[in-house]
Amino acid sequence: MSRPKGLAKTGGRAAGLPNVATKERVDLVSRARELGLNPFDELVTLCKSTQDPLLKLGILREIMKYCHPQLKAVEHSGQVDLSVLMRRVLNEMETKELIALAEVKK
Repeated sequence: MSRPKGLAKTGGRAAGLPNVATKERVDLVSRARELGLNPFDELVTLCKSTQDPLLKLGILREIMKYCHPQLKAVEHSGQVDLSVLMRRVLNEMETKELIALAEVKK
């Protein structure tokens, strides 16, 4: 049953107080700053010093989240005329490439 109109809201968190997760995150960040730690700078330093390409790739992927926005996937709903696209591709290909392509299909 809902609360009748005009009746004051009761219960819940008091206005202006952060929730527990936010407070813990803020506390963690301030403790790291007090110790002189900056996770972003640490990742950059580690990336520059490592020779392991997989580790470097993982670090760069993590850093990119904070440097570039992540784009949403866009669903295409229109029709694509492949004949126009194929004509354009074929016009750009040289005769030798077309002959080699035709021989592969035989």
